[in-house]
Amino acid sequence: FEVVAMPIQVAVDHTRCDRELTGMYEPATARHLTMGLTQARIGHQSAIEVGGLQDAAGERVCMRVAVRVELSMQPLTVFVARELDDDPCRQSAVRDHEWKHVAVYERALAESTPALAASLEAAFGGRTFGGRSAPAVQADVQDAVGRHLDAFLDATGRAIRARQAEVNTPEEYAQVGAACKTLRPP
Repeated sequence: FEVVAMPIQVAVDHTRCDRELTGMYEPATARHLTMGLTQARIGHQSAIEVGGLQDAAGERVCMRVAVRVELSMQPLTVFVARELDDDPCRQSAVRDHEWKHVAVYERALAESTPALAASLEAAFGGRTFGGRSAPAVQADVQDAVGRHLDAFLDATGRAIRARQAEVNTPEEYAQVGAACKTLRPP
């Protein structure tokens, strides 16, 4: 079982206004205005190779599986509200915050690679699939591996959302909000 992480490429988008970003942010409330947002989708490309033996009469097939999975976080986009284009200090503070979200995605991808390889090995390593025909066994294998990958990616997505929530603390928001405040004489 081979699992590799594809390089993350981050796109930065300054074309959306704060209201659009707020609408894109799932946990937004009526009192919330989103100035920056980072989005990514964990996905995969997989190749499943099935090889085995078939009896001479063609009535029994035994097969084993080899799997290669490429995990990716694409597209990964950092959105910064276009209202900040004329405010380099606030734009920088928002961008710095969003890079913390990018780091969560990077760490999750790096951790997912060995975790998925171990998970596939535990589920399918050394396992023999049997049936009456090669096409039927291949379909069963592809279905089983597909369900396994879907479940793994769903769990990974939930873990990523929880980690991202840890970045968006009231203290973090206060720090970003106060980053460009200047003291004015009384």
